[in-house]
Amino acid sequence: MTYALPLAIKTKAQSLAQALFLSPQGRHRVKPIERIWRYRAYQGGDSIVAIDWKQSARSRTIIVREHEPLITRKVFFWVSMEAIPPYAQEQMALLFLSLGRLLIQGERSIGWLGLNQPETNTLSQVDALFERGFAENASLPQPCSLQSALLIVALDSSTMTKSFYDALRVFSAQGNQCLLLDINPQSYEQSSVIYRKNWPVFSLKPESPLSDALPLLLDEMIRASR
Repeated sequence: MTYALPLAIKTKAQSLAQALFLSPQGRHRVKPIERIWRYRAYQGGDSIVAIDWKQSARSRTIIVREHEPLITRKVFFWVSMEAIPPYAQEQMALLFLSLGRLLIQGERSIGWLGLNQPETNTLSQVDALFERGFAENASLPQPCSLQSALLIVALDSSTMTKSFYDALRVFSAQGNQCLLLDINPQSYEQSSVIYRKNWPVFSLKPESPLSDALPLLLDEMIRASR
């Protein structure tokens, strides 16, 4: 059965993300990507406005200042709502929507793993992106060409199959980082393949409010997406 994203969840996710973003701790977590400056000697054809006169005076040669190219990981989400217990579906939807909004406010681009839709960095497109993703109900992430991305994959470690593990291993071999959200931490076993793979695993406890889990998970994602 296809999961329909309730309007109430969209509204609550917007409020939750905004409240965290506006808090002092939230601003520190999701601050925009810092710009790094690079200095080099002037070359013929460089714009005069690019000259850094203070640096030029110190070095007694003409110095140009420009942005250092920054590469940040794009973030892709995935979950099969059919595999999520009904009581936890709304919590999962709320978590994904809130994280998506916070990442975009931190100048990251987000997408849905395997979805034939370009990633977005626009808040107005967040709900539509996740609505399509939730409606897919695929049993495992569909193969696609990605490199140096951060994959946020929700799963139940107690029911993880070999085919699911193999699908994640393919993405990992492409140079992507996997961050796994275990929706059934009570089934945690040290022998589980996801724990032996050395992928970061974040346990989601149903009794814990999202307002507590969201900042911790966001910290992990921001670190992994740099």
